[in-house]
Amino acid sequence: MIKREIPVYSPWISEEDVEEVRRATLSGWVSSSSPDVLSFEEEFAASIGSGRGISCSSGTAALHLSLRAAGIGPGDEVIVPDLTFIAPASMVVACGATPVFADVSDEDWNVTPESVSKCVTPRTRAVMAVHLYGNPADCEGLAEAAPGAMIIEDVAQSCGATRDDVNAGTFGSLGCFSFFGNKVITTGEGGMVLTDDPDLAARLHLLRGHAMSPDRRYFHAELGFNYRMTGMQAAMGRSQLRRMDEILSRKRKIAKLYANRLAELPELRLHPPGTASAPSIFWMYSILTPSRKVRDEMMRKLGMKGIDTRPFFFPMSSLPPFAGHPTHTPVSRELSERGLNLPSGPLLTESEIDFVTDAIREALGRSKRSKVTSITASVTARTRTLEAAATGSKRARANLPTRKGRVELPFQI
Repeated sequence: MIKREIPVYSPWISEEDVEEVRRATLSGWVSSSSPDVLSFEEEFAASIGSGRGISCSSGTAALHLSLRAAGIGPGDEVIVPDLTFIAPASMVVACGATPVFADVSDEDWNVTPESVSKCVTPRTRAVMAVHLYGNPADCEGLAEAAPGAMIIEDVAQSCGATRDDVNAGTFGSLGCFSFFGNKVITTGEGGMVLTDDPDLAARLHLLRGHAMSPDRRYFHAELGFNYRMTGMQAAMGRSQLRRMDEILSRKRKIAKLYANRLAELPELRLHPPGTASAPSIFWMYSILTPSRKVRDEMMRKLGMKGIDTRPFFFPMSSLPPFAGHPTHTPVSRELSERGLNLPSGPLLTESEIDFVTDAIREALGRSKRSKVTSITASVTARTRTLEAAATGSKRARANLPTRKGRVELPFQI
């Protein structure tokens, strides 16, 4: 355990969330049979614009179920971004298939159609379209680059993102979401698969519940999994979903504050805002430092001030489990060495952003930023912080992270 004052991400758990979980618990419907589970599936699918939602126990479970439902197995290849969390690649291996790693863009950090086209072989069955750090990927371009391959979207980090007015998670055949504690909305742990294909939906349902026959109880024609969501998780998810637009709005405000305060540091590259047709949701506000040495030293110095940060993911091709997979992914490797995620939770206050950015300036040998230039210096006290401007509950305001008392927090995924 490492003592920290400003975590890299702290979820917004409101009084309403707590009351909904309490209601579900006291109802006795605590398992996956709870009516809240079906309601959450329907409400989440409707909010994203998909026909069917299949809840599950995690985002990783969503990926595994999707690959299995798609029939992907030994002898098949699945193209995966080299720069991503390990779950997409590890679930490909769990299905007996082979991950093929493609490079990402220097502009939005997502896998590129050009790189995917170079990876296509007669064995290619699917492309994992990971929407990294809140930046929506070009799913249409990926589909064109790999004709006939299924597009499976990993939307764990980009719930609520859109590209050309299409919601992330609805372009591909399957869209996989995570509700881990540091995601846009949370159920603690949990996930969801979205699809418009009724056959895929039925297959996902079957595999999620031990592949037990819907017509013959305790008869199993094949092996499945226990990947179900509980009623208590679903109740929290339904409550969180009602605030998703507000959470996304807060994250845009946080990104604007970071960008304003870091704009005067030319040695840094700031989180790409995206385009008018594909804006980032800024799940994690991220920066690129000049080098790995500078990045690591900055992390150390910020950590000494109680500021939690995290480096970008290691390229998948550099990890021991994937040794022997030949790749040429120079952009992924450079981004991995230079990238840094800053504190980005929806309850982050303007004063905390000032504290973080002053620490970054100090780590780079710069003086602290003048508060006179604050973009909110002229507003009233009522709107001086993001939380004070919100219409959330008293509990949400009470849960604001502060630097007055350190708490023990483990590393977050």
